[in-house]
Amino acid sequence: LKIYYTHHNIAWDEMGSDFFGENFGKIGAILAEDMANMTWAPMALYHVWDEVNQTTEMDVAIPCASEKAASGDVLVGMSYGGKALKTIHLGDYSETGNAHLAMEEYMTNNQFEMNGPAMEVYVTDPMEVPDTAQWVTEIYYPIK
Repeated sequence: LKIYYTHHNIAWDEMGSDFFGENFGKIGAILAEDMANMTWAPMALYHVWDEVNQTTEMDVAIPCASEKAASGDVLVGMSYGGKALKTIHLGDYSETGNAHLAMEEYMTNNQFEMNGPAMEVYVTDPMEVPDTAQWVTEIYYPIK
């Protein structure tokens, strides 16, 4: 998928709703009317998850069929397009950790190897569904 994204090296405690809102807003401002051409839900791609320093290298992204060029902090690229394992988290975004731990355990137990960044796809729009218990996050782990 073609994605428009912002790239970050950030501490975990800085990744709140304001951070995501600001970055999805930057991307939306570049795409403007092309937001109607979104090809999937907004997402985050996690390249590095550093447990020791509690930091991550990650992208905030919107998949979109647009011909607009990169601009400022907003870059253009492609997301992973191969085989992946998927799980679904239902609830607040801040509570996806258990889903990731379960996915990592499943991968270890079944000898799967990562082949790209873990992806969280935010299926539910919090502006339309305020009840966090109803938020759906699809989590994908690309595999070899």
